[in-house]
Amino acid sequence: MKQTRTKIFAAILLIICIGACLCSCAKTPKFAIRFYIGDTLHSQQTVSAGECPTQVTAEVAGTVFRGWQNASGEMVDVTAVPVTQGTDYRAVLHPVLDQHAPYLFTDEAGFARLGDPLTWNELTLALNALASETAKQQFPTLPTGSDPITYNEIRKTLSGFFPADVLNTAFPIGGTANLSRQEFATGMNMLLKRGTEQVTMSGDAKLPGDLFRGQTGTYDMLEAIVPHETGAEGIAWQDVTLPELQPGFLNINGWLYYVQEDGQFLRNGDVDTLHFGSDGRYTSGDAELDALVAEILARLIAENPDMDKLQLLRQCQIYCRDTFKYLRRNSYEFGITGWEIKDAKDIIKTGRGNCYGFAAAFWALARGLGYEAYAISGTCLSDNQPHSWVMIPFDGEEFFFDPEWEWAYHDRKIYDKEMFMISMTQAKYWTYKWTPHW
Repeated sequence: MKQTRTKIFAAILLIICIGACLCSCAKTPKFAIRFYIGDTLHSQQTVSAGECPTQVTAEVAGTVFRGWQNASGEMVDVTAVPVTQGTDYRAVLHPVLDQHAPYLFTDEAGFARLGDPLTWNELTLALNALASETAKQQFPTLPTGSDPITYNEIRKTLSGFFPADVLNTAFPIGGTANLSRQEFATGMNMLLKRGTEQVTMSGDAKLPGDLFRGQTGTYDMLEAIVPHETGAEGIAWQDVTLPELQPGFLNINGWLYYVQEDGQFLRNGDVDTLHFGSDGRYTSGDAELDALVAEILARLIAENPDMDKLQLLRQCQIYCRDTFKYLRRNSYEFGITGWEIKDAKDIIKTGRGNCYGFAAAFWALARGLGYEAYAISGTCLSDNQPHSWVMIPFDGEEFFFDPEWEWAYHDRKIYDKEMFMISMTQAKYWTYKWTPHW
């Protein structure tokens, strides 16, 4: 009887224990934790409430795995997040970008254009140049077009390629300010950990024509543009042979720049009446005329490499004298201005014009060399014939330049009359009359 009671008591205890366990299990729910790559389920875990998932990684060709993102878009360490409910995580994958491919490109003139704003088309070209085909398949959608990119936009776009902490260093918050090509190269090299190695340039590599020793951004642009290989047998970019800028005017491939005392190109500024744009180039205000002038000057400078600035100015007048033919046209009113750009383009493109065209073309070429030239609408000779010429000050004294009259002498087989840099005293012979406008 005693044994029976003992067995009954043991059975009761067993039932109580089993019930307690069942109750305990019922009080500890389990949840599904899902891990996605894009919209594809990568893996799933069932995790008890209060516990943390185990580590999961994602491997996709052409990408680097950065971690997992929760529904709020926050990067989290899933192994440190206790489970309280079913949760979906998405893999953060960044396309892998090549370390040493050139990713910025020169324009048709071979210029790096440091100060020009970076455009969406240029950014897309850059990222595609740095990526493998498998990496390109993982690209976010990139805008296109010629609009400039702001600091905010570059940070947002590159967040699909690099972690936020390194982006903050490479591209500090700059708001809606446009990002220049040079600033992009500096930041991108930092992200790619480029620019500190010894390099050997490819045999067919050409150095951009507007990169100079001592200019801010030169070495970053070399790294971004020039094809090269890295290796201990190479040299640092700082040791690449580059011209050294001297303050003053500088003509590169026909385009005029002004080097400031700090060695930087003047941008969006003036030297007397010569205006320099955001790309550092002198501009008349008319892009078509600027391109025509640069083409002529590039040729004249290449043909006369040892000539100084004044000798080149003489070549410009000879060019006008020997290239253009006289075409009778209406004259302008005495003292009027504003016709120079139109007449310069007309005669350069057609090869024919009157004295105003000759003067306008020489005016444009002289300013393209850095001279403070003025085209004049005035009169000459005792009967006050309408006439046009150019005046340029030298050390406070004004001189006359008359390419059309020199053409007229040559047309009459008179070759000893040089109408170049005529002083005020000499000019009295031709009875020039004008209204000074400087």
